[in-house]
Amino acid sequence: MAQFRQLAVIMFTDIVGYTALMGKDTAKALELIKVSKEIQKPLVLQYGGEWLKEMGDGVLAKFSTALDAINCALKIQEMARAKLDGKLRIGIHLGDVTVENNDVYGDGVNVASRLESIADPGGIYISDSVEKSIRGQSDIQAKYLGELRLKNVEYGVRTYAIQGPGLPIPAVSENKNLTGKFWAELQRRSVIRVAISYVVIALLILLLTGQFSASVIPPLWREILFLMVAIGFPLALYLAWNFERSPKGFVRTTSEEAWQNPYSSSQRKPLTGNILIVVMAIIIAVMYFNPDFLGTSKKGSNTTEISRQSQKSIAVLPFKNLSSNAENDYFCAGVMESILDRLAQVKGLKVISRTSVEQYKNTAKSSSEIGEELNVRNILEGGVLRDNNNVRIFARLISAESNEQLWSRTFDRQLTDIFSIQSEISKSISDELNIELSLQENTQLDHEVTKNLSAYDDYLRGREYLIKFRNDLDRISYENALKNYNSALQRDSSIAPAYVDIAATYWIDYSTVLGSLDRSHLNDIKIL
Repeated sequence: MAQFRQLAVIMFTDIVGYTALMGKDTAKALELIKVSKEIQKPLVLQYGGEWLKEMGDGVLAKFSTALDAINCALKIQEMARAKLDGKLRIGIHLGDVTVENNDVYGDGVNVASRLESIADPGGIYISDSVEKSIRGQSDIQAKYLGELRLKNVEYGVRTYAIQGPGLPIPAVSENKNLTGKFWAELQRRSVIRVAISYVVIALLILLLTGQFSASVIPPLWREILFLMVAIGFPLALYLAWNFERSPKGFVRTTSEEAWQNPYSSSQRKPLTGNILIVVMAIIIAVMYFNPDFLGTSKKGSNTTEISRQSQKSIAVLPFKNLSSNAENDYFCAGVMESILDRLAQVKGLKVISRTSVEQYKNTAKSSSEIGEELNVRNILEGGVLRDNNNVRIFARLISAESNEQLWSRTFDRQLTDIFSIQSEISKSISDELNIELSLQENTQLDHEVTKNLSAYDDYLRGREYLIKFRNDLDRISYENALKNYNSALQRDSSIAPAYVDIAATYWIDYSTVLGSLDRSHLNDIKIL
């Protein structure tokens, strides 16, 4: 008969422990081979296969389709569990073979034989070529185990195990010569899918919350939300590694219930479907390229429209450093941010975020232009002069509609009075805008971050470095931010915002290294 080559699905089977049994009880070993043949040969023919030959306890068969071969293997294992006093293991590969005199040779046979030799007793191992052929068959699940390196075979074989009722959970031991086992386990447990889904959902949440003013979502709640998002990422990975959803509820990924789980990957891990991730990514892209799409930041066409839409709204511009020492910039920024944060506690007052007003530092634009761009009616300007333990702060409230100065005051105090000054300014503005403060709001406006001025100074320096790190992503700012925050906490461990800002520092660093956040999106991370 002529020799020819063809693409075929090769199935190789053998009986586990047959050689040892032959040495102990030849009669029983021969009986096993007889029963094995009685089980396998009719099934091979039933599923359209070709029974090629027997090699001791091994059987070599050929199929025209991968689906027929796997269905046949599943039925063989089912009957072997019931009738065979021993366990079979099966390897299946789709590849190029040479056919001659009703026999087959080549890599296709070698790979199938090797897959069978490392399969678990009662298990079915297949190559990636077979897995690709059956992909989409909802009633057949295959789990990636790693890449198999074969002697005299130039390419690695990505190896999968068929899962289902009665089939064993693979024991991926070193002697199986599989590489990339940890990566394969990450894929099997859908940890990578969960990580991608979590990052996309978290980014969407941060972008959506950024659409609302501080009067709708107070800074404290933004801090809590950010902290929860940061803490939630490792927690999500832990849960993905250890648990999955099944018809019996959530089960451990190492359990028999998980191995027999008929659910797809996205069903096993909720909120990780491809369609959901793509839809959220599209929403994020739309928000990035068109931040006005929700209609929450539409600019008025004139000052009359600003007045109509934003009766109680304010933008606190960066305070000027009035001292000759440029190093005091961090202190001026801290005073301005503290006033902004206090005003954000006032219910019914729309306060523009710090990120949005940063662009107006040293600007030549008029109050009307700034008010129109930010859609606010009032602008707060100020300056700080610090001289050792003395501080002078001036502030003035300006109408964005008329450029008229509504309120102005200068404070000459000791540095120890810094918090009371910030509180007085916030309350004076509330009075000027006819906002009646509740008892709780009064208490919030009087809040002191710390009574330790050295700790407060370290905290403000840390914030300045954190903002620089967010903008420039340089390691020196990263290290200095953490250094100053830790110094502040050593002086006073009750400075709660320092803990949140430390989390923000780590999150920015982790996100940029991982590449999960676009550089431009870092401005959406709220530093409060």
